[in-house]
Amino acid sequence: GFEIHDGSYSFQTTYFRANVNNLIQVQPITLDTVVNVGTARRQGAEIQANQILNEHFKHSLNYTYLDNAGIPAGYTDYVNLAYSPHNTINYFATISPAKRWKIEPTVKFQGTRWSGNDETGTELGSQVLFDTRVAYQLRQAEFYAGVEDLFNRRYENIVGYPMPGRTIYGGMTDRKSTRLNS
Repeated sequence: GFEIHDGSYSFQTTYFRANVNNLIQVQPITLDTVVNVGTARRQGAEIQANQILNEHFKHSLNYTYLDNAGIPAGYTDYVNLAYSPHNTINYFATISPAKRWKIEPTVKFQGTRWSGNDETGTELGSQVLFDTRVAYQLRQAEFYAGVEDLFNRRYENIVGYPMPGRTIYGGMTDRKSTRLNS
């Protein structure tokens, strides 16, 4: 990958590939056990553009193409694995209305997925979700609260298991470490 900076703009692009042996997958469609896929490869590309407009507003947009393929039991060649969208798009913004405060809205798009390997089973349509997070910086700690799926749109991540819709979370991070609680 590479990254280019020009003043308040930046652009990044990355190609990735991971070859995985003995990948464990939840049994597609029935979800009643785990199975060994054997050999799998995850490859794709990601591009991202960032802009810092001023001290109060910055934003970024990224796109990922993913080819998540493997050779599960019963197959002799690589096929698309269950629940793997080929396309995702994310938009992130950071709004700083006052010193130490941040408001971070996010819009996420996830392309069509299938509940079975080789694009079989139930088609799980594409989805758009809106999230937001508010944070306050106090010395070395950041206190935050957020809402995932702001408009409470229930959606299926795995067939038969709709995600709960709106989820409220909060916690604190320390600049020296990662999330302490949530």
